[in-house]
Amino acid sequence: MHIQELETLKTTINENDEIIHQLELQLQKLEESIKKYERFLDETKTEIENLDKDMTKQNVYKTFFTKQIPEIVKNTNKQKEELNKIIIETHVLQKGLNRLTEKLDRTFHVTDSQLFKVKYILS
Repeated sequence: MHIQELETLKTTINENDEIIHQLELQLQKLEESIKKYERFLDETKTEIENLDKDMTKQNVYKTFFTKQIPEIVKNTNKQKEELNKIIIETHVLQKGLNRLTEKLDRTFHVTDSQLFKVKYILS
């Protein structure tokens, strides 16, 4: 009878060994899966950190340019005012030039007519 019990125990041990082997294989697969997900997690963390750095840079640039906008508008308004002053001065100078041109034209006609009179008298 002991032999039969021993055989039964041996069979049970073999079955248990097979179950243990199957469990070890499953454990290995799970460990590989965990390592894979840990690598994925590390890569994702690195990507997120890089994105954060990039966004911080973009925010710095955005802030810099946003602060520059009022100054640019202010300078543009100053230039516009100066251009308006120059346009007004140009109009004033143009009017003066027109008056002088008209006066010169009248003087030329008067002089021309007097020269013809003198030439007529002398001939």
